[in-house]
Amino acid sequence: MATQHFQPKVDALFAALGKRPPFCTGVTSLDNHGVLFYRKGENRDAGYLNFASADEEALQDLSAACDLASFGHGQQTVYDETYRKARKLDTDRFASMIDIHSSGIAQHVSDELLEGKNFKRTLRFELYKLNVYEKDSFFKPHTDTPRAENMFGSLVITFPTPHVGGALVLRHNGDEWAVDSSSILSQQSKPSICFIAFYSDVEHEVLPLQSGHRVTLTYNLYIEKSKLYSEIPQLPTIPIHKSAPDCLVFKTALNDFLQDPDVFPNGGVLAFGLRFKYPIILSETNLEQIIHVLKGCDATIKDVAHSLSLEVVPEVLIHDNENGVDVMYPQLCDWDGIHIASWAEYLAEKDDLGFVVHEVGEPEPDFDNLDEEVKVKDVIWVTPKTRFTNFKATFLRGGEDDYYGNEAGITCVYGSVVLAVMVGPPGHRETLQEIPKREKLHERDIYELDRRGSDLESD
Repeated sequence: MATQHFQPKVDALFAALGKRPPFCTGVTSLDNHGVLFYRKGENRDAGYLNFASADEEALQDLSAACDLASFGHGQQTVYDETYRKARKLDTDRFASMIDIHSSGIAQHVSDELLEGKNFKRTLRFELYKLNVYEKDSFFKPHTDTPRAENMFGSLVITFPTPHVGGALVLRHNGDEWAVDSSSILSQQSKPSICFIAFYSDVEHEVLPLQSGHRVTLTYNLYIEKSKLYSEIPQLPTIPIHKSAPDCLVFKTALNDFLQDPDVFPNGGVLAFGLRFKYPIILSETNLEQIIHVLKGCDATIKDVAHSLSLEVVPEVLIHDNENGVDVMYPQLCDWDGIHIASWAEYLAEKDDLGFVVHEVGEPEPDFDNLDEEVKVKDVIWVTPKTRFTNFKATFLRGGEDDYYGNEAGITCVYGSVVLAVMVGPPGHRETLQEIPKREKLHERDIYELDRRGSDLESD
């Protein structure tokens, strides 16, 4: 099947997904939320600080009460001031008056980062640590350690303490952004806090502090299902980067693609190399959980496909060296305990879960050497395969010696998978038997998302 005549439609699908920043940021007034109580060492003496008026002596006292900040290097927790120089308090050592819900921060972060919020996915914010950065403090590039399979991101709140430097730099898929809280907060007319929330697999670093004290609260963000936020007033933010939902654009492009009778005349698979990595529990083999924690444009793919009654399956991509083909498989295996020369043969003999990939426009694979029949499916790639989706390279991150996180590796690691959208033949494109009610993407919801995106772009 030639691809030339519908390649523009594939390109339109790719373009419709956009390339939005993997974070959001803003400011809000400190008001009466600037008070911090903390414990000084093992003698349990209490410390008190008001960030709206904290002087150098008060900040030095807070720093002296903190412990050295560690980080994860592979499976070990280490202290190394050539990689991270900072101080920290665990949550049992302090109490902050900040309420991220009443301030509107939680609602804002959810609106910006949680694609598909209308479908009753929401975020749980768990306070993690207080950190203090002093002159010459820093934290080199790292990725936050995944703490559970539903871990979604991180929220960092910076208090209005005088400081210069210490910008937070984020990197993802070759792009880089810098958010300088010291510059942002110095421009506010009254004491304010600056916040930034980003997806958990985004690499980030804290640049060296030139002077003063940078004090932050960090929250871990987890996906929760079947909950709705109460209505909370929107908080004013600094629109450093704006994200506009593009569900309607993508749905239009996908509909146009499926209208072509020459596309998948016998059915096939639209394959998406995902742009984000997701926590995977090593003790489990099922990848289904990933569907519930998709981020950004990855979530857009699932939501729109479900709205068109198309089944979406997370798959790992395995290269069969013996036959020179790729295989998609919807489960993890114990890769260390299994050696299979021919994955095509394994699939033919073992089960009906996986299939051999036939990229549309390429020659059909030849399996005359096998006694069993091999399942082959036509596949069109919309977003490109990355090195993380192929087992020729490292699939899982978390246990290697060169992996740096904010703590040592635990039960989860990051991995990347492929989203396979199953498409039926012309006239019978639908492949999803039943759409969970909470995930149905109604036209009015898509319109509302698109309208919100247009409003953002016109600000």
